[in-house]
Amino acid sequence: LALRFDRHALAGGQLWRLLTGHLVHLGPSHMLMNLAALAVLAAVLAPWLRARDWIGVTFIAALFIDAGLYWLQPSLQWYVGLSGVLHGYWAAACIYALADRAREGMALTAIILLKLTYEQMVGPIGLTSAIADGPVVIAAHAWGATGGCAWASAAIATRRWRRSL
Repeated sequence: LALRFDRHALAGGQLWRLLTGHLVHLGPSHMLMNLAALAVLAAVLAPWLRARDWIGVTFIAALFIDAGLYWLQPSLQWYVGLSGVLHGYWAAACIYALADRAREGMALTAIILLKLTYEQMVGPIGLTSAIADGPVVIAAHAWGATGGCAWASAAIATRRWRRSL
């Protein structure tokens, strides 16, 4: 509880929660679900994400999630888990793959867009809440994906700018 994203604690100055909230989980099944997803994403997204991307997306996606949840989801009181950041990795890889014109880019992008659209229109996917043993904050997925897109877009723009010099 001392590490989760907590609206009232953040308002009281406990800013470490902006990072630690993404590292703590509802319980062992929630943590294992997130770690399993991380392992799958690490394998699938490896062609597009470098070490600096994994690090950068972690912080930028967390920042987007924290800002989005804090300022635009005022009814949300607390949040824990890595799933929003995981969506950031996925979205960043989509941007890189599309920029590289990789044939997998369209499939990766279509899948995440379908998933995020489904969640926004219907709610969490199937057994996710049951496996996590608690509520799924789908807004974190959208904000994390937005952060991942921002990271990759900025990285591509920076790379192109440097090449033009």
